[in-house]
Amino acid sequence: AVKRSGKKGGRAGARAFSLSLSLHWRGARGAMHIVGLTGGIASGKSTVAKVFEEAGGLRVVDLDKIAHEVTAKGRWGHRRVVAAFGPSVLREDGCIDRAKLADLVFG
Repeated sequence: AVKRSGKKGGRAGARAFSLSLSLHWRGARGAMHIVGLTGGIASGKSTVAKVFEEAGGLRVVDLDKIAHEVTAKGRWGHRRVVAAFGPSVLREDGCIDRAKLADLVFG
């Protein structure tokens, strides 16, 4: 179990946050268990992933890192994003402006 709580400073000032996670590994010996970590900015996802790797000996797949790789300039994901959202999501250097894209998708 991993628990974390307290105050964290953010762009909008201090805000309360908490993160609580418990894992129970049951089932057939050698069975694969998949756990997804989600949470807001600075909620502790990276910290928990590190605990999984170091203390739990679990394999962590960082989908954020993979998303950055497949949407890099010149890659197929980059072309798909530009086709879907237009060139307004690009920075001057031709890379995807993630803040602009996030505004379009989540704003």
